[in-house]
Amino acid sequence: MTIAAAFLTSEGVVLGADSTLTAGWAPDPALVLAGLAQHFDHGQKVFQIGPEVGGRFGLCFYGLGRVGLSSQRTIAARVTDRLRDHSNVEHARDALVAVVGEEIERAARAGVPASTDQFGYFVGGWDPDTHEPGCFDLFFEGSGALVRNDRMSVGQGRFEGAPYMYDRVFKGMDQKTAEAIAVALDAFFTKMMGQQVPGLKDGMRSIVDTAVSSGAGQGLGWGYMDMPIREAIDYVHMYLHLTVKSFKFRRGAPICGGPIEIAFITTDRPFRWALHKPFESAVFQEEIGWT
Repeated sequence: MTIAAAFLTSEGVVLGADSTLTAGWAPDPALVLAGLAQHFDHGQKVFQIGPEVGGRFGLCFYGLGRVGLSSQRTIAARVTDRLRDHSNVEHARDALVAVVGEEIERAARAGVPASTDQFGYFVGGWDPDTHEPGCFDLFFEGSGALVRNDRMSVGQGRFEGAPYMYDRVFKGMDQKTAEAIAVALDAFFTKMMGQQVPGLKDGMRSIVDTAVSSGAGQGLGWGYMDMPIREAIDYVHMYLHLTVKSFKFRRGAPICGGPIEIAFITTDRPFRWALHKPFESAVFQEEIGWT
């Protein structure tokens, strides 16, 4: 499970994610554990793209931890190879789409079946000619088909992977609960009337969504075009922290967690980290209390 966030302000872009990655065993019948998965809490989902010094772009992925035969870190490195000093945010977006497509094709030629899982990216930064910030939300099918290619607007925050607790806190209800209520209302009125009514469930869902939106009132926290970058960092951290804790205490194994990582790119500076775990973080975690 991945939780990821992006917030675009007039000052720049904030990207954040948790650190849990799911690693599955290769589908080798000789392996007793074939098909099982393991959760590791020290993965990395936010990467700088562009030159190591002075790079103006970053990406954050959610969903699959690899594309075809390559890790997301390798995908980010290949995107970096395609960027130049004059590249803008759209160039970074186009480079990422091209690299993903090429990797899917390479895996297919190697006989690796396409994944049934979906994955996506936030990719953002600023344009060298204007210093205008930008961020794209890209979503792919496991086959590599691009099904969402949205340019975010300034003042917009987007949250992917597991937004249910966030929706409950800031909107009053998550989408799964709203759908369940609409289905229940549809069944109730259908039973009362003794027949199916075309479009009834969609009508019930519209009523539920309107009521939830009205009830949320001032609860929605995004939409500020000129939110200071430090406040945007705090907002992204709040979403990630809230979601990690909700998964920790719900029934079942926590499938997101680990250190929270947040990066930002302001319109006057290159990529920087607000929160970034060291490479020995897994070692420290294992040794706490034992040294």
